[in-house]
Formats: sequence, C-alpha cells, structure tokens
Amino acid sequence: MARTTADPLAPFHSPVRAWFANAFPEAFEILSALLELIPIGDDRGLDVLDLMALEGEWTFHHKTDVDYALCVRVLRKAERLVRAAGDQTRLATLNLHLASFLAWGNGNLAESERRGNAAADSFKAAHDGPRARLALNELAWIRGIAGDLQAQEEAAADLLEAAEAAGDRGAVLMALANKAATDWPRGRFRQAELLYRRCIQIAAADGNASRLRHGHTLLAMTLALEGRLHEARASLAEALSADPESSDVLILEFGAQIDWFAGEFAQVVAAARDAASRFGPRRLSLVLMLGVLAATEMGETAAARSFLGGAAEVVGERRRWMMSPYYRWASGVFAWRTGDEKRAVDELERSSNNLVDIDALPIAMLVLADLVDAVARTDIDAAARAARRLNEIAEQLANDLCDALAAISSAEVDLAKGSIRSAVSHAERAVQVLSGAGYAAFEGRALDALGRSLVSLDRAKAVEITQRAAALFDGCGSLWRLARSRETLRGLGKPGRRAAVTLGPGALTRREREIARLATQGLTAGQIGERLFIGERTVETHLANVYAKLGVRTRVELMSLKTELQG
Repeated sequence: MARTTADPLAPFHSPVRAWFANAFPEAFEILSALLELIPIGDDRGLDVLDLMALEGEWTFHHKTDVDYALCVRVLRKAERLVRAAGDQTRLATLNLHLASFLAWGNGNLAESERRGNAAADSFKAAHDGPRARLALNELAWIRGIAGDLQAQEEAAADLLEAAEAAGDRGAVLMALANKAATDWPRGRFRQAELLYRRCIQIAAADGNASRLRHGHTLLAMTLALEGRLHEARASLAEALSADPESSDVLILEFGAQIDWFAGEFAQVVAAARDAASRFGPRRLSLVLMLGVLAATEMGETAAARSFLGGAAEVVGERRRWMMSPYYRWASGVFAWRTGDEKRAVDELERSSNNLVDIDALPIAMLVLADLVDAVARTDIDAAARAARRLNEIAEQLANDLCDALAAISSAEVDLAKGSIRSAVSHAERAVQVLSGAGYAAFEGRALDALGRSLVSLDRAKAVEITQRAAALFDGCGSLWRLARSRETLRGLGKPGRRAAVTLGPGALTRREREIARLATQGLTAGQIGERLFIGERTVETHLANVYAKLGVRTRVELMSLKTELQG
C-alpha cells in the first residue's frame, strides 16, 4: 500500500514516545486504537513494532504496570500483520511480548511457555544473543509463576552464566534479580541480600536508575521479611532517592508492604485509595490487597470491601505468582472480621497451603499467624494445627520475625488451652524479639497476649503490659485490637479501668471529659448544652469523639466508666 504522508511514522510518534518513556500502559492504549485503523498488508504497523523494540528495562517494568488483557489483544492484532509479512524476526519479538503478558496477567502458562521457547529459539538461530537472553529471563519467570521456584532458580543460574560469559551486563542484572526472587520467598534472605547488593553495585556503576531503584526496593522487602525493618526503610529511602521523580510501581507496592509491616495502616489505606483512583486495580493489585488488610485492622469495612472487589477483578482465581495467595489471605482476614469464620478459615488455610506448596514460607508464616489469631478462641484444634505448622517454618527459617510470630501463636493456643505459664513464656519471648524492632502491630499483638497471660498471675503487671499493647494499637489505628485490650483492662479492677479511660486516639480533652461526666449523670445532649452554653450538635460531636476514644458504643457502656471519669 502506498504511503501518503511525508513522514510515514507520524501517526505513531505518540506510542513510541510513551514506550521509550517507560509509559507502557499508555503506549499500548494508543497502539490499540491505531491498529484498528491499519489494514493487513500495510507495513507502517511493522515499522512501529520495530521502534517499540525489546529492551531490558521493559522486562521488569511491564510485570505490574499494564492492563494485561489489553496488551494481549493489541499483540494478537499486531501478530496478524507480522504473519502476513512472513517476518520471523518480528514474530520472535511478538512471541516474547506475548509470553510475558500471557503468563503474568492471564495465567495462560502453556501458551506462554510455548511462545517464550519459540522466541528464544528464533533469536538463537539469528545469533541475536541479547534478545535470546531476554527470552531466557522471561522463561525463568514463567516457571516461577507456575510455582516451581527450583526450576526458576536453575534457569536464572543458567542465564547468569551465559550473560557473564557474553559480558552482557544488562542480562547479568536480570539474572541476578531473577535468582534473588527465588531466594527471599523461600527464606534464604542472606543469599537474596547478596544478589540484590550486587545488582545495586552494577546499576550504580552503569548509571542505571531503574535497576538501582529496583535493587534497593527488593532488598528492602527482603530485609523487612527477615526482621530488619529499620534497614528495610533505609533501603527504600535509597530507592526513592535514586530517581525522586519516578512513579515506579514496585516502589509503591513494596513501600506499602513495608508500611504494613511497620503498622502504619493509615498510610497503607491511603496508598490503596490513591492506587484505585489514579491507576485502577489492574496495575496495583498488591497495594489493594494490603489495603484490605490495613483497612480491616482499622475497622474501615467499606474501604476494605471496595479494595477487595478491585483486587478480585485482577486476581481472583487467576494464577499470578504469589498474588493469588495474597488475595485469599486478604479475603480471609476480611471474612474473619466481618463474622464469616468458616470462609475465613477456608481462605486462610488455602492461602497458607498454596504458599507452603511453592515453598514461599515467609509469606505463609504471616497468613498462618492470622489464622491462629482468627480461630484461637473458637476452634482450638485448628489453631493448634496452624501454630504447629508455623513453628515448623520458624525452625526451618530461623529468623527473628518468624520466631516472634510463632511465639505469639503458641501463646494464643496455650491461653485457649489454659496453659498459662507456657503462654507467658512464649509471649515474653515474642515481646523480647519485637521490642524496638519497628513492627508496631506485631509487638502490640505480643504484648496483648502477654497481658492476657498475666491476668491470673500478676494483675498489676498485666495492666502495665496491656496498656503498652493498647498504646501501640492506638498508634497503628488498629481500633478493634485497641477495643479488645481495653476490655482486658476493664476486667483488671480499678487500676485497669483507669488505664482504659486514658487510652484512645489521644486522651480525652478537658471539654470531652466534662461532657462525658455529665452524660454519665444521665443528662441528655440538650441538657448538657444548656449547662455548658454550647449547642446540642456540638455536644453530640464531642460525645462521638468520646465514644471513639474510649471504645464504647452506647450510653450504657459509657455509664460503666462513670467512676473512672469522675477521677
């Protein structure tokens, strides 16, 4: 077909610019519209595909940052053009693109692997070593998505050997990151750390800002899982400083994960809301699932339900690396806190089983800890099974965070069984490990278990310990855990009730305490307003704040605190 413009690529400048700016979602959306207009046999589409060439940076940017279904549709349209032209080199490029998107976004692993192998064979036949290594890198990831971390590790090791022999530093970076991604999920934190630090060193020497961010971000996640949260936050800060203007999705996702570890639930919920409004669920599903966990802790049920719905659009039953077990974890925690214990147990057990099956033990330990927490008071046998499994993982991994979670879970089971002194021992161990480590919500859970264990042994110490737990839950915004700690305190006599009153999102202000006292005397909001010369609506606003701070829901519950409020 004859070309009708002086610049035959003029219609395609926008997608090309988007592509090379790493704005891959925008590039595919523009290209999708253009391909609708290009008839079979028009070679302008082929020219664009040449410009949108495979690059090493693309192979990790695309994994979390695009609408996979759209990309597959676009590439299948483009494939018609390529096959009509009989161009095997371009077909190899398309096969590699499709291999990636079919695996990561659609879970179509059979076609993905077939296309990845076809691409690798074509590039090898054409003596195109760099692109052949790109294909080998993607094939290694496909094996990991299928749940075979050992096969992924072996493929990544083969790639590393080939890349080093060829002096291909870009492929070396890909292979190192690929290999490290098989280490940290299996609890081999030190091996993963060494690999990521080598990535960082090479990327810094080459001035590769994308890979520098990537290395620091994944190192941060590795350190956080190992129990080294302060170092993890420092590494994440390095990732952000590598390119302050970047909106790298990995930083957003793993940054939210680290905030969740730190118990900064409000920040995680804010990140999930931002992700849902700016990007949509398809691009940041991990942030949405973390948002479910954080919003559930904060008692924000509507937000948690919304995030879970967004994550379901992308993940649901699809197989997407560890995203599917994450989804079931979030779904299980939400079910637990909304009263559906059967679904909670089913989802949490399924999630932990899937993670153990693929040897992703550090994530499994987090799920098992929530499973024990969910059922320790209602199903001792199920809690004991989960705690035993968690202790087995802790023994295998031998790191502080896992040891602490196992100890908390053991304390919960011992409490349920009435083995009080054993519960104290386990809880004290968890408190010792977590104290000052930065995992505020987990430390609060350890202290809460210890406080409940001490109720019959040392009431004064139980008050002190439980008050510390409540203060941590308060700081995290974990309102239901805060309310549970208050309930424990109220059962510990006058010192406990007095401590319960001083807790909350900031202690009561002078005006709030004044209004609360009058309310416990039986005065209505209108009567309180008349006495204090303020409006009835103002009184109601103050009372709402009082209820939130004291963890009560009704005037009757407030009346139970009358003595403490008069003090």
